[in-house]
Amino acid sequence: MTYSSKEFRKRNYFTLYDENDNLICYFNNYDELKKTYKRALRNIVIEFKKTKDFIKITINQKEYKLYTFCD
Repeated sequence: MTYSSKEFRKRNYFTLYDENDNLICYFNNYDELKKTYKRALRNIVIEFKKTKDFIKITINQKEYKLYTFCD
């Protein structure tokens, strides 16, 4: 999938998993995500372009896996 920041902000939602693949939370859109994970949208898009599956992120010194899906 090809990502653009504009479409990513508009259409994507996110799920956050811990390292044991337990679901931690769900974000309806990027605006909800950025309240917890303060990272620029373009940087997230770049990371997803590289991995195509999930990205590893750190929140409060814990590692998580962030997946994205679009409607």
